[in-house]
Amino acid sequence: MTKLPPKAPPRAGLPAEQQQQLNKVETQEWLDSLAFVIADGGVKRAANLLEDLEQYAYFYGTPIEFKQTTPYINTITTEDQPEYPGDIALEAKIRNIIRWNAVAMVIRANKASDGIGGHLSTYASAAELLEVGFNHFFRGHGAGQDRDLVFYQGHASPGMYARSFLEGRWDEGRMNRYRSELQPVGPGLSSYPHPLMMPD
Repeated sequence: MTKLPPKAPPRAGLPAEQQQQLNKVETQEWLDSLAFVIADGGVKRAANLLEDLEQYAYFYGTPIEFKQTTPYINTITTEDQPEYPGDIALEAKIRNIIRWNAVAMVIRANKASDGIGGHLSTYASAAELLEVGFNHFFRGHGAGQDRDLVFYQGHASPGMYARSFLEGRWDEGRMNRYRSELQPVGPGLSSYPHPLMMPD
């Protein structure tokens, strides 16, 4: 690794306007150099050079702040986006009720039998995505052969159970028997939905 050159005279003594102008010229020189590397060596070489510069900066006490961004750019302008097909406020309210029911079910089960667990964060982090799917995209039994078969992570089952409860697919008693499906008092809800444990 190349060592730092001897310290240059500080810029702090320069007038603000002159310092700003010097910064502009220096930045442009760096950009011109990078443009040359891209043109001459390609983008891969430029990326390698930038990685080396980042390591060099870090080594000499100048860590670069991490900024997480994705390469996704929406190709539909805001004006061209269609109106949301549902009632956003109502759907948010339903989503919150489902989240609440999932939490209540898991906490209640853990009070009855310590250590049952319940993986609440899986559904909580995917609730909006799944609920938009349920409300506007997924096709159920009424679609016949065109119905959708949705596979989701088993850890998200508390949210699925809570939604099923809201839809009236089972009663509160079954919700109270989460991860206790082998109890003689009545059918419960498996840790992860399975046709052998929950044939109905």
